[in-house]
Amino acid sequence: MPDFMNPAALVFDIKRFAIYDGAGIRTTIFFKGCTMSCAWCQNPEGRLTMYELFYNPGKCIKCNRCVTECPVKKIRKQKNSRFADIDCAVGCDLCHKTCPTEAIYRKGNEYDTRTLRELVLKDRAFYDSSGGGITLSGGEPLMQTEFLEHFLPEVKRHGISVYVETCGAVPWSNFIRILKWVDHFFFDIKLIDSRMHRKYTGIPNCIILENAVKLAGTGKSIVFRIPLIPAVTDTNLNLRSVADFIRENNLDRFPVELLPYNHLAESKYDKTGINTVEVEKYYQMGLPQQSREVLMEKRKIFSDAGLHVGILSLE
Repeated sequence: MPDFMNPAALVFDIKRFAIYDGAGIRTTIFFKGCTMSCAWCQNPEGRLTMYELFYNPGKCIKCNRCVTECPVKKIRKQKNSRFADIDCAVGCDLCHKTCPTEAIYRKGNEYDTRTLRELVLKDRAFYDSSGGGITLSGGEPLMQTEFLEHFLPEVKRHGISVYVETCGAVPWSNFIRILKWVDHFFFDIKLIDSRMHRKYTGIPNCIILENAVKLAGTGKSIVFRIPLIPAVTDTNLNLRSVADFIRENNLDRFPVELLPYNHLAESKYDKTGINTVEVEKYYQMGLPQQSREVLMEKRKIFSDAGLHVGILSLE
């Protein structure tokens, strides 16, 4: 039976000693599940609200233990058709457990409130000495508000700061439920044109922009983040539109942070999914990162609008 006083969350990664996810030394918890499907997603393994199994042929030693263990015979010996068109048994991850080289690897594990609390408390001395804490990321962490309503009070009881990275595409009620335990939000604004937003993220942006204004009205500390995706979000037209939105809605007291494009996530794509759909193509493979000169030009758009703006990789 589920323990309603000790609920569990589905997490696909936990990064200790993080220094780019907020002030000080932090533990960043990556929650599984997202309301968007950005074409350039840096964490495609965080999109679905279920654990997933992936196959990396480069690590496979062809021992065929997975073939022997698979209860539905989904996995085959043939190199050119490794996986049959058969659904995995529900809840089964025997192939992952038996694989000696982690060629079959799992993304997504459950952590109950007590377990995750004890994990983050291990680094409390580092938080205290550096002004750090924990950062909730994803995926979209605010999809798991039922868990957070139990977990965050436990964290705050120990005096640990809480930052949240959000795409904003959740009901406003999800924010309300956890607001009092959060010290700071990183809030993404990607595209102002709703048609373009739907094209590249899968959903329109109306709820995101509405939530940005509502969140600002709560008095919480916020940084609005803009991922700079070449020819999509980093166009002068889009960036000027973002600056206009911020000014027109009296959000100019909050800083803006530009996130330069990087292609580190490209290695996550084109992996073979075993109990999920294959990870689709990245937006464009091998795009060059913006030069310092280009980044400074993008920054000037916001500074000329009277906004306080920084660039994550430079400041």
